[in-house]
Parts: sequence; structure tokens; C-alpha cells
Amino acid sequence: MQKNNRLTINFFTRKHRVQSDNLIIYCRITIDCERTDFSINREIKANLWGQ
Repeated sequence: MQKNNRLTINFFTRKHRVQSDNLIIYCRITIDCERTDFSINREIKANLWGQ
């Protein structure tokens, strides 16, 4: 019997804990409703995200 797996990959941002104009970029990988988040060690200026 074959099982179908569902995979999603999303990128999102979070604010720095210290005052900064940059946002930290995170990745969320979800496989069959189990998810994990991790930082991709990149930053972007807040005004550039979502353009």
C-alpha cells in the first residue's frame, strides 16, 4: 500500500530581539502535519520583505 506524504516549505520573518531595521529569515518545513522551524542565517531590511 502506498502512502501519500504532504510536504510544505514556507519562509517567514521575525524581529530581532534588539532594536534593528532588519528581520531574521526563518524556514518552516512541514511533513504530514509535523513541523520544524529554523533560521537560515540571513537577514533582510523590513521594507524589502513582501514587495
